[in-house]
Amino acid sequence: MNKGYIKLHRILLGSEIMDKPPMYMKVWIYLLLRAQHTDYNDLIRGQLITSIPAIQAAMSYYIGFYKKIPTKKEIFGIIDWLRRTDTSNYSNHLPRCVRSPHESNWKGPMIVTQKVTHNMIVTICNYEYYQTIIYGEGNNEGDDEGLMKGTAGEQYKQECFDNDNNGKNENKTSCSDSDKAESKPRKISFTDDDYRLAILLSDLMTENNPDRDPTTEKQLKSWANVCRLMRELKGRSVEDIERLLRWSQSNSFWRKNILSMGKFREKYDRLTLEVISENIKPKKNLQLNNFGDNNPYPKPDVTG
Repeated sequence: MNKGYIKLHRILLGSEIMDKPPMYMKVWIYLLLRAQHTDYNDLIRGQLITSIPAIQAAMSYYIGFYKKIPTKKEIFGIIDWLRRTDTSNYSNHLPRCVRSPHESNWKGPMIVTQKVTHNMIVTICNYEYYQTIIYGEGNNEGDDEGLMKGTAGEQYKQECFDNDNNGKNENKTSCSDSDKAESKPRKISFTDDDYRLAILLSDLMTENNPDRDPTTEKQLKSWANVCRLMRELKGRSVEDIERLLRWSQSNSFWRKNILSMGKFREKYDRLTLEVISENIKPKKNLQLNNFGDNNPYPKPDVTG
């Protein structure tokens, strides 16, 4: 998802995040860039699936040749700050992100999170309000007064989810008939590197078994999407994936078990441990304490 753009409202200059360390803003921009701009599968506009390790990897940076990776505690602290709420202003048990930010008593979080297996769903509060293109650019103080009027305002008010059901979107409503027509399923957005890794696995499997059925184009695209998920959800690099992929197909045991990218993803952590174990295993013929005649530790006398 490296195309398109997002909008940053100037109200950000007066927000509390400007008083925080730079990493807070970096995480916030990252979440905005990763959020869905249209409904896709189980995600609605303004939502994304991510994890703490994935955010750690995305927030890493270099100091000279040294790669600095934020700790889990740092990232969790930022996420916790972004989702912090003041429950005294809740209305009708709705999450704060469905209320107008122009209400006089409005206060609320920047995100709402929902835990899922190994990951979390992040909902950007007021995403519709600030990202709808109809709002446009303006410098007059009165511009904000009309933002909630008309179709765009109705779209914003209707984009909500059932907070009592942990954000499962059971009561999600559509904004308008025109939006239904414009909302189209997004194509799987794997990269060229993801597709190259899929082809690599297919080629390595063919080298191990020349009689295997050829991998179809549909399978390659599916495998490429699995690579994308490994990168985006787990923060794994293309280089690490390729290195472990080659090792798995060179190992006499694992090349018989890793016959798809899905199985490779499932066993990734186990394979990593196997590689580590193999690298630190001592040599079989290593002779310990072989001092010959100069052995300072003579054998004990056990005859007496």
